[in-house]
Amino acid sequence: MSTTISSAFGYAGVVANLIWPTLTRRSHLLMGQVIACGLMLTHFALLNAHSGAWIMGTAGLQALLAIPLGQSPRFKILYLLSLPLTPLICALTWQGPQSIFSSLALALVCVANFQLSPLRQRLWLITAIFALITHNLLIASTAALVSNTFALGISTWMLSKIWRSQPEKIKVSAAVRQAKHASQDKLNAALDAVPARAPNAHDVI
Repeated sequence: MSTTISSAFGYAGVVANLIWPTLTRRSHLLMGQVIACGLMLTHFALLNAHSGAWIMGTAGLQALLAIPLGQSPRFKILYLLSLPLTPLICALTWQGPQSIFSSLALALVCVANFQLSPLRQRLWLITAIFALITHNLLIASTAALVSNTFALGISTWMLSKIWRSQPEKIKVSAAVRQAKHASQDKLNAALDAVPARAPNAHDVI
């Protein structure tokens, strides 16, 4: 019975992990992570994968707290303070190599959510997914591996979309700079064309 319930939460996590990587707004992406983490936490707990459960809970809490912090300086402090938790959780819930990879995944998620650039955030999240894949192979969680596979594919696809949009942004920035330089050149030319005023008696001391 518990295996069936565990699988149900695991495959619900699969659905959540299919959705959140497609979200473009940062707040929506983070909330999607919160939901997915809650589902996978329950899945791991029912499998007695304690390290994985704690990691999912911590990652979900971090993502939840990151939503209102946004550009606040406390946003960075949150993840800086969270990083030391990874070896602590690893030690307290030690179950062998699986604890190492689940803790590594948490550290990478901390770094990912520290990023305000969508491109850098996606890159770090993809790295975290690879650590989770290793953890899930070690605990033989089919649902979690299916979830990781879909999340990796969608995250890679979204990363490629962001990457392809970069040249256009660069072109627009270059065009703006060129327009500014052209306007400045015209202004300088107009100033040069104005004849110099001849000095008069009042200018002579």
